[in-house]
Amino acid sequence: MCPALHHTLTEQVLEAKLALGQSISEICKVYLDVNFWIEFRKQKGNQETPSALRELYHKLQNLVSEGKIICPISDITLFELMKQRDKATRYATAEIISELSNNICLEPFDERVRAEINNFFMTLTGNNLEASISELIWTRACYVQGELHPTDIGMSAEKEASVQIQFFNYLWKMTFAQMIEVVNLGANPQVPTFKHLADQLNSEIKEHASKISSFSKAYDDELRGVIDVFSEEAAQIFSRLPTPSRVSPPLPGSDGWKILTTTAINSLYYGIKKQEYRKLLPTIHTQASLHASLRWDKGRKFKPNDFYDFHHVSAALAYCDAFFTDSPMKNMVSAKHVNLHSFYNCQVASSAEEALAYIDTIT
Repeated sequence: MCPALHHTLTEQVLEAKLALGQSISEICKVYLDVNFWIEFRKQKGNQETPSALRELYHKLQNLVSEGKIICPISDITLFELMKQRDKATRYATAEIISELSNNICLEPFDERVRAEINNFFMTLTGNNLEASISELIWTRACYVQGELHPTDIGMSAEKEASVQIQFFNYLWKMTFAQMIEVVNLGANPQVPTFKHLADQLNSEIKEHASKISSFSKAYDDELRGVIDVFSEEAAQIFSRLPTPSRVSPPLPGSDGWKILTTTAINSLYYGIKKQEYRKLLPTIHTQASLHASLRWDKGRKFKPNDFYDFHHVSAALAYCDAFFTDSPMKNMVSAKHVNLHSFYNCQVASSAEEALAYIDTIT
């Protein structure tokens, strides 16, 4: 007989995420792009690395062990790790990630956008959230690509719910290195290169270059584009908002649904123009800003790896205290017309020496 459940799966997941988010709320979060992870792996493998990088790695180790810092990852970190086709090298990098991240990561990109849109709409309409987004945005390593639960396993609904909770609890405790060890048992997964998309964007940028008269114009165009990508999700979220009248939302595809979708899109577009609401929609704002910056720099072409880099920026600046990256990305986010690092109060370093200077401020 299946034991009585004290939680539903949804309640169990929410409770675990809240406890995790609250446990790290006062800990400094330092986001590393893939170059730093690779350099640390080389060092641990006794390869020659600059002394400043060795010092940085050891200081991060000490601060993580003291509970003062964590170096969380995101879904894009996993994708970049999969570019390492040698499984032994990949696993060695995963061990470093497990050590410094404490197996803590951000929710996947799309989930973060949906959470931010929900947070924005709830704030805009005066509704209270059940928890702060800064608490709910964190998860464990095995869920870096989102939550997956076993379904249709040939059991009664009650037994299936029990198995789902047990499965969740098991994966919640799994380390990032253990997850990669399982991944390495199979064939190397395909990793998107984005070359075709980069070529397409470069062609479109060249075609419309004469229409971009300012960074503000480029930003406005990109903002509309990013919002359009998430228009259906925005409409779904908007339709589920609590309303005093308890009127059922229109059916998808109906004229009423089209009006609702337009209302959701316009609310996001005009809301993000205001500083206080822009803070609530960091992923949309950073993506629009970075794409606009690239379009405004008419001598620069979109490279396939820019897609990865832009996702790292969105994860780091919105939810972490510091971002260690390379010089081109630091220059882009800190350019006067972009100013993302200052807006989101995130320290950006592009060398081991700059990173050490920041680390030394943490006591």
